[in-house]
Amino acid sequence: MLVITRKKGEAIILGPKDQELARVVIVEDTLRGVRLGFEIPRDWIIHREEVWHAIQEDAKKEKDSQEDTRKNQEE
Repeated sequence: MLVITRKKGEAIILGPKDQELARVVIVEDTLRGVRLGFEIPRDWIIHREEVWHAIQEDAKKEKDSQEDTRKNQEE
């Protein structure tokens, strides 16, 4: 894990070489947490980690359900 210290108004740039990059800006730093601003290409997605995991789990359940349906139809 890369850990970077930034102050309010500072940013980091991320993404693969020779492709469109993303910029993450520290918008606010309070006792409640850090607020981040994201400038990303339109075709990128961004989710909180717990939302990403929920989406992945739903997709797995859907795939499993489709496979079960297909197997039942073949029998």
